[in-house]
Amino acid sequence: MYSYNILLLGGIIMSFAAWSILSPTLIGAMSGAIFGIISSRNKSKNPN
Repeated sequence: MYSYNILLLGGIIMSFAAWSILSPTLIGAMSGAIFGIISSRNKSKNPN
C-alpha cells in the first residue's frame, strides 16, 4: 500500500511536470492560430 502511494504520487508529479512543459506550447499555438485568423480577417476586410 505504501509503495503504491509512492508510485501514485510519482505519477501525479510526472504528469504535472509534463503538463507544465506542454501547456505553454499549447497556449502559444492556440493564441497564434487565433491571432492568424483575426489578422487574415482584417486583411480581407481592408484591401489596402
